[in-house]
Amino acid sequence: MVGAITLQSTVFSYFPLHYIQPDFVIIVAIYLGFRRNVVEGAVLIIIASLIMQSHTSATPMFLRTVYLYGFVLAQLLSKTVLVSNLFSITVFTVSLTLIKRIALLVWLAAQGNGGHGFRHFLIYLIPTIVVQSVLTPILFGWFHVIDLKTFKDEHAEDEYDMNKG
Repeated sequence: MVGAITLQSTVFSYFPLHYIQPDFVIIVAIYLGFRRNVVEGAVLIIIASLIMQSHTSATPMFLRTVYLYGFVLAQLLSKTVLVSNLFSITVFTVSLTLIKRIALLVWLAAQGNGGHGFRHFLIYLIPTIVVQSVLTPILFGWFHVIDLKTFKDEHAEDEYDMNKG
């Protein structure tokens, strides 16, 4: 997770890669919301948001709030209405990413930088949607394999082998 955050906040912040800057932490938050209990997931998201906060100039509680809300929404939706297939999870991830971008736009408008923020929002809207749509299924697959490899259940490896073929 630390490597993904570092990659997100360093390599993808330079031209021309900044157009395709992924939000790994929001994907991790949604994955943990679907696969972990509240305490474990919340602690991991708080740690990830603190690490992300140290790499960005966003306001102190903004990232933590967004990522924790994403985690909590994923927890609630996974237990109530959302079928956890890759398509619905991808749509949820893209929607949450857009909500994050809109919240950032509102925050910039409140600070008097709404014009620049809106232009930035429009320039990065389509690349953000495409990158998050492509990365979500890939990262969910990797996270699932990591879970199966590290899960202390004798049948986890059998499930991993069946999914391989």
